[in-house]
Amino acid sequence: MHYTLYSLPKINLPNKPTINHLLEDNNTITVNWSVLNDNSNPITGIIVYLKKSTETVFDSFSALAPNTTTYQYNVLNGYSYSIKVVAINSAGSTESDISTSNVIIGPPSDISGLVAYGINESIYLQWIAPVSNIRNPISDYKIFYKVNNGVEVNVDDLQYSSTQNNYTLTRLRNGSIYTIRMYTINKINGIEKFRSNEITINNVIPYVKPTAINTLNIQRNQNTIEVLKKNCQNLE
Repeated sequence: MHYTLYSLPKINLPNKPTINHLLEDNNTITVNWSVLNDNSNPITGIIVYLKKSTETVFDSFSALAPNTTTYQYNVLNGYSYSIKVVAINSAGSTESDISTSNVIIGPPSDISGLVAYGINESIYLQWIAPVSNIRNPISDYKIFYKVNNGVEVNVDDLQYSSTQNNYTLTRLRNGSIYTIRMYTINKINGIEKFRSNEITINNVIPYVKPTAINTLNIQRNQNTIEVLKKNCQNLE
């Protein structure tokens, strides 16, 4: 009797996944990766691990199909997260380098109580400062104005402070009608990420405050007139 022995092809460890980018959004983080899947290194599954960057153990994972290249986690704002992607097959597993996200943030709080007063060639703005925190931080106030139906002017970003609750727009035209628009923003690496709801005030008019009437001078002038009248009567 003759037997033919066949050896099964050797299965090597899967190729190493590469994390291409992390996309942070409000309460979410999306990871995108790539990995070469070939016959000598077949991938049978993908596992994505997640942890807060301050923690030592990856305490969350998701098992995915071998052809998956994107996954989104729901996370808490106010933290940065570390992620790794692991490719597996019957020979074992190969993991990517660890990628760490920026701190996940959400939209900043809205401005409230905004009022605008027209004064000489200026408009004085006052508002209630919103609260900034690690989950919904505020970087800057954004202030815009336009006269009548003209081109809108973007005032330089006003850095947020919990004690900053007023601003004066200057070099305006007295008697013109202005529209004011304002909201808050937050930034990641100097780039605007989120903005709050905006608040708008219409029909604000800078004006020159009338000069107060000097009642003392009026009385003095009136006394002078009375004296002149009497003198004229005496001449008659």
